[in-house]
Amino acid sequence: MRKISKDIAQAFRDGRKKSISNTMTDGNQVFLHGNRIAWKLNNKKVAITLAGWPTPTTRERLNAIMDVFGWEFSINQVDGNQVISKPSQDGTRERVLTHINDNQVITLRRVGKFGQTLQAETWQAPPE
Repeated sequence: MRKISKDIAQAFRDGRKKSISNTMTDGNQVFLHGNRIAWKLNNKKVAITLAGWPTPTTRERLNAIMDVFGWEFSINQVDGNQVISKPSQDGTRERVLTHINDNQVITLRRVGKFGQTLQAETWQAPPE
């Protein structure tokens, strides 16, 4: 994980403003090149999206956010398609959970007592 991604993700998690290069957070939302890629829905839910830009940088910023929140999900590209994956139980490979499109919004929420069990819900974002 790059330092810029980790620093922005930590500031977002902690509710602090931070701006580094092409990425900024006001503590409630994260923007990459002016496109909103993550935002808090409440104290247990965070929404993320590729915002139409399925680039390595967008995936890396979102993966950093999921990492600092303690979520084991990651966004990867497999055969040109964007996917949400999770490490297999033995930790040797990623297990694809679902394919996502470039403008889809994904919410992540804590459902376990200690935040170790997670649920990913996906839906198509309404037009703005």
